[in-house]
Amino acid sequence: MSNIFSRVKRRHLALLAAGVMSVACSLSCRREVSGNHNTTGYRRKQARSVLVSMVGRTGIARLKNRTYPPCDSLAYVKWLTRVLTDENRYVFPIDESTGKLVDPWGNAIILISEGDSLVALASSGQNGTWETGENDDLVVTFKEFEVPTGPAGTRLP
Repeated sequence: MSNIFSRVKRRHLALLAAGVMSVACSLSCRREVSGNHNTTGYRRKQARSVLVSMVGRTGIARLKNRTYPPCDSLAYVKWLTRVLTDENRYVFPIDESTGKLVDPWGNAIILISEGDSLVALASSGQNGTWETGENDDLVVTFKEFEVPTGPAGTRLP
């Protein structure tokens, strides 16, 4: 009986930690992006802010869904928004015509996977060309924020 309580307690602590991390990331990123809204530097900070917030909320959604996120962009958006309540929902920038997440330049956000596991989110930057994370590209990994990864759709223990 105590084993069940300890598992439930760990799950609640993990949800709380993911929520705190997400809020902290959102607050620090909001502070970071203040300034002139028309500069390349501002948009770059804004893009990083969006990616960091999405990674944090992916951690929350992973725990609530009890599954790992899908690697397909459209399925990822549905998976993410299905479980996030209004207070945890971030207004994700979505291109209405494609249904895909976009960065501040209007380019699709890139989901990076290793095998069946989603491991990072990325932006191709101002030039709109994916250069495998080099030059003006931005990449935020789940490992960077200690969000565990696993095969898409796999149930958590």
